[in-house]
Amino acid sequence: MQKLDLKTNLKEIIDILKSNQIVNNFVGEVVNMASIRHLILLSKGGYDETKNLENIKKLYKVFKIDEFYTIEYTSELIKPFSSDSTANKAALLNSNPTVYNFFILHKSLLNIYKLISEIQFEDNNFLFNNEGVISEIDLEDKGVLLLQIVEKDFLKLERFLIIINSIKDLIHYLEEIFLKVYNEKIEQKAEVVILDSGSDNVIGIKVDSKIAKEIRKLFQYLIDTFRFKKFDKHDRKLTSINESIKSLKDLENSNLDPQEKLFYKTAIIENSKTLIESKTIPKEVISITKIVSERDLLIQSHEIRLIEDGETSEQKLLENGESDKDTNK
Repeated sequence: MQKLDLKTNLKEIIDILKSNQIVNNFVGEVVNMASIRHLILLSKGGYDETKNLENIKKLYKVFKIDEFYTIEYTSELIKPFSSDSTANKAALLNSNPTVYNFFILHKSLLNIYKLISEIQFEDNNFLFNNEGVISEIDLEDKGVLLLQIVEKDFLKLERFLIIINSIKDLIHYLEEIFLKVYNEKIEQKAEVVILDSGSDNVIGIKVDSKIAKEIRKLFQYLIDTFRFKKFDKHDRKLTSINESIKSLKDLENSNLDPQEKLFYKTAIIENSKTLIESKTIPKEVISITKIVSERDLLIQSHEIRLIEDGETSEQKLLENGESDKDTNK
């Protein structure tokens, strides 16, 4: 696995591309056209100077930043800012998709940096042997949960934002269950220790071993359920998942308010669902179930299908009698 210091490199990219300044210039109802034009040119210059630097280039590709800095895109982007006047922000963004997408790119960069700053980063040197290689066999013993993002093309910023947010929330709600049900405070804070950008993106998170174990069991249960069509109604799924996942079973048998129990169960299931629909699954579960032995089958599908065939959007995971809306690809 490659060692990639995401937090440091992302902060450098934000500075190089002037993301803070660009987003701040869109605060308020009116924008200064000359100021934004100047920032676009500075941002383009920063990109051109750094696009061949190894670590920076890797993140540009992973997040598809390159496509926003072609000569053609920049030429189109700068057209609305030819004057030195001011303009209504809403009208400018609504009438210019190129400008809107450029703004969203930089806003997403800032949002991702904020999220990964909240999930602490730890030096991952302890994972490497003397040859500088990480052995996956030893990762579980070292408290690292590997999540594989099955993606044929480069990962889009919006999707990465959803994935990181769902991981963060899933861990948070499981920690709260341990505190409220077992009166056990989880001291190990979630720390991203690996971000590998190989044929598939892999996120490694160091978490308490009990939390990692529950997440693996949860995903294994959900995937088995979808693959073998075990259930046909939402309540039966909830009842059975309580029996299969110890923390949820103990939550159900606890003295907490019924609405609070339902809140935690729903939050855990919905965040797990979001990760699966984003093709993000614990790597150990993928190996055990071989659900991506036909990797392209999963990639080419516009919605997650973890059974042999015949699954429709109405039958997707944990539906509640209604069709799921389109998920983020």
